[in-house]
Amino acid sequence: MQDIERFYCDIIIHALLDANDTLQDTAIEEAIEASYVGNKGDTLGLDQNPENAILQRLREADNYAAIVTEEKGEDVNPLTLNIPEGQKGARTFFACDPTDRSSELQLFLTDCKKMKSVGEAIGHSECLSLWESSYGAPAEITGANAAITCVRRGIPICTGILNYLTQKITIACSAGIFHAVLPQDRAEANLGYFQQEENIKYIRQVDNNKDDLRRFVAFVGKPERGYPQNIANCKLMLPEEIESRNHYGKPGGPTRMLYLTDLQSVEQPVGFIMANGEKIGEWMHWLPFIRSSVIKTDVAQPALKLYEISQDSSLMRDGYLLMPSPVYSIFRGYGDVVKKARISVDRLESYPNPSKYRATLLIAPASNHWVQQQVEKHGYQEINFMDL
Repeated sequence: MQDIERFYCDIIIHALLDANDTLQDTAIEEAIEASYVGNKGDTLGLDQNPENAILQRLREADNYAAIVTEEKGEDVNPLTLNIPEGQKGARTFFACDPTDRSSELQLFLTDCKKMKSVGEAIGHSECLSLWESSYGAPAEITGANAAITCVRRGIPICTGILNYLTQKITIACSAGIFHAVLPQDRAEANLGYFQQEENIKYIRQVDNNKDDLRRFVAFVGKPERGYPQNIANCKLMLPEEIESRNHYGKPGGPTRMLYLTDLQSVEQPVGFIMANGEKIGEWMHWLPFIRSSVIKTDVAQPALKLYEISQDSSLMRDGYLLMPSPVYSIFRGYGDVVKKARISVDRLESYPNPSKYRATLLIAPASNHWVQQQVEKHGYQEINFMDL
């Protein structure tokens, strides 16, 4: 693992701890109320307060890195700021989702108004059981969370996902995948704290059971926004199969990757996950897992496969394609057995607001041969990232 990767991992860990402290200190009334942000009308205090803490930490650590985040609603693309004419775009940028599953967290906290702060509600002994009864189990996966991913020279090098409810962080980087409770001592808040053998997570491989191979997790709600139609257009299964095979229809974004680990029940292993035409902040945090995951019994073999799904035509939302073709994709350089991909900063620079970029992606354990057959049948492209 390169020192620069470790440096950015440590930055992400500290930024997530700042977000956690800020949210826990926020009064419940403030957290669940709307907070004004230019060009974005649905931001809450529980979104904005953690984001402010994250942005401050990231800017202090690397003032030259761009930060792509939804809540600020900036009308100027951050990837184009402070770049002299004729020079290439940001060499390093962060993608940030300060509070994923914020709608669910707002409802949960509304029922906790007798308590003063978010921290008091989260620290309640029945917090996890109450959350799971309303918003899905296990809370290790379904809980409200914050996520930050670092992309350097077009390569997604590391991500950190903080579960606000369980108070645990998941790290994915070239050193591996790690999952552990927050350190009590800020002096221990670095990648070395997580790199203990008991914290290592592996991607669970699936067997040849047809139901396991086809069980998936994707967001298919909000038909008025085209999500059910988009997943049907992928042609991976018959329309009547989608509902029955979807393990959970309204999942969070960043933590969706964790359905492919042993945090998910062994009785119902998930065969693949999808980004169903969703915005970049939902799925960008999955990409470092592609580079860092290895099969437990053969660490020389990657444990995950990533595919970009596209058709000749695509639905649109807010002017952005739900299923971009390779011509419009931010993944550049793939297409044959030799080339490997990078994330195109040039492509993201071309959008007024890159946080609104959408894509349809599929990630499956390497052992899922049914998925491999489906993507080969439809000509969907596998994406392998270059080394840093």
